[in-house]
Amino acid sequence: MQKKSVILIFCFSLICGINAQTINLHGTVSNASGKPINGAILTLSAQKMKDTTGTDGTYSIKKIVTSTLPLLIPQYTSAILQNNALVFSLTEPSDIKIQAFDISGTLIKKVLLRNITTGFYSYKLSEITPSNKLFIIKISINNTEMTFRFHPLANGKYTLQSATKSSDVIANQMLAKINAVNDTLKITATGYKDKAITINAYEQKLDITLDSSNGKDPGPSIGCGKTLGSINKSGTYTITTSGKNRTYMIRFPSNYDKSNPYRLIFGMHCMGASAQDIYGNNARQDGAYNFYRLGNLATNAILVAPQGPNSNGTWGGKEDHKFFEDLLDLLKGNLCIDTARVFSVGFSFGAMFTYSLSLNHQDQLRAVVCFAPYDGVIWLPTNSHKPIAFMQTTGMSDGTCGWSGAKGCATKHAQDNGCDNPTTIPTSSGQYLVHDFKGCKEGYPVKVVTWGGGHTAGESWMPQMAWDFLKQF
Repeated sequence: MQKKSVILIFCFSLICGINAQTINLHGTVSNASGKPINGAILTLSAQKMKDTTGTDGTYSIKKIVTSTLPLLIPQYTSAILQNNALVFSLTEPSDIKIQAFDISGTLIKKVLLRNITTGFYSYKLSEITPSNKLFIIKISINNTEMTFRFHPLANGKYTLQSATKSSDVIANQMLAKINAVNDTLKITATGYKDKAITINAYEQKLDITLDSSNGKDPGPSIGCGKTLGSINKSGTYTITTSGKNRTYMIRFPSNYDKSNPYRLIFGMHCMGASAQDIYGNNARQDGAYNFYRLGNLATNAILVAPQGPNSNGTWGGKEDHKFFEDLLDLLKGNLCIDTARVFSVGFSFGAMFTYSLSLNHQDQLRAVVCFAPYDGVIWLPTNSHKPIAFMQTTGMSDGTCGWSGAKGCATKHAQDNGCDNPTTIPTSSGQYLVHDFKGCKEGYPVKVVTWGGGHTAGESWMPQMAWDFLKQF
């Protein structure tokens, strides 16, 4: 019984061990242009550790972990080139031979590693190739052979040796056993594609580049870096445009940072409503309050509610386009706006105005969401046919902005965005049905949602679906 216990303990020790592991992952997260990304979240999956980048894009995940950790046993024998070193995995005790040849085939150096036990190891190639020239590296592990082309990163002079003068070195002392790490570093950032990186060492400097989710890196407005002036808090403001005073309401995110480019979302009110209705939290049956209930979701965005020109809450024509343009310029000039992520959302007349803007302001608006739009009624500019991300909802029982007039909004943008079958849209008169057009230009989706309801933006699923659509950019 005692002998059996000893065997069990020995077997368990092969599987687990008490390890003190130092975690020191650090570096920067930047975009394709090399600019640091603020607010990127990095998660080390196995260790369940996180860090968030600051304005300089740096991150640091540090900890000393003392715990019972699984000892990874190689599943196969292999050798790979990694970070200027050969990394070996051995399933059984092995002899390793490393040969370095110059590009003409002349043997430069040969290293013999005798009776190396099962495990993971690294060998710095600078030990045998101290040059910036191209080498051919041949590795033999028992009966397995592999060949690599290797170009040292280190600079320095090296005199080529002849094959007859090549040296055999028994260099087991240069071989470093490594604790194999099997972990994943996940990186997410608003406006960028998620990234996952396999981690094989917890102690390293790792600089990361993220790709923009829409092909555009954030574009800081000229207001970035400026101290807040006349527009310095949430509330109501006035702007002069087309010789008239127009009002708008603005809501800042908490802890506004003048160096951080923010999303900008316009909320366009419907007929019979006002900017105050959009801005406020008083419940409306049509769901237009609190920026179409996006206010609780888009907490890190600047939200703006412009006031329409007429007492009945309707939007007009060219002067309202000029109002939008002048207001956008004013905000870009005084606040830190991400010019590549400006959006408009509206319902009914507000959706029609948003749709009107989407036809000739594709360079200013990245995406729009239209609750119950209509392809007509309001003044429409000439379509410039540039792509823009577009989402709309229509209730099939809507007697105000019915499907016959609403469908054209989606089909026009589907055509401009190069989507497949742009005029074919399946609909539902019961539960809501989401139709995402296929084949659209990358970064320019078109989404249509139909259901059996009427003229409203108050369906419970609408705010989250709209926010999910906008936040992908």
